[in-house]
Amino acid sequence: MPGSTKNVLGMILAVGEGNTLYPLTEHRAKPAVPFGGKYRLIDLALSNFINSSVYSVYVLTQFKSQSLTEHINESWSFGSLIHNHFIVKINKDCKIKMPIIDKDFEVPPNTEISYHLKQDKKRFFVDEESGVIVIPKGYKFS
Repeated sequence: MPGSTKNVLGMILAVGEGNTLYPLTEHRAKPAVPFGGKYRLIDLALSNFINSSVYSVYVLTQFKSQSLTEHINESWSFGSLIHNHFIVKINKDCKIKMPIIDKDFEVPPNTEISYHLKQDKKRFFVDEESGVIVIPKGYKFS
């Protein structure tokens, strides 16, 4: 199908420390700065993806990401509206190779996946032939 975005993965690098927007960024990352009432700067990028029919998005965060994570969880959950699509928050200092991660999932800071195969086999399903690691739905990182 021409113009189909079914297999497109969007990525947003939401790591701005926000020095130029201080004091608005004193307690939050630049992408989490509010505007127009209930919106945040990150909403512009997410809205562009959704309006372009890109429904699978990774949001990479770094600085003061708590309010950004809360906003994405509250405002951008697809629920049962769009099946098999997701927004995944990947926090600071994560190292990830070839995972399959359930939708609406958050990867906590300093998480390593696919770098310690022995550990990963204890926590996840690992396909040794392809190197793909599947993180099961509802998995809670400790």
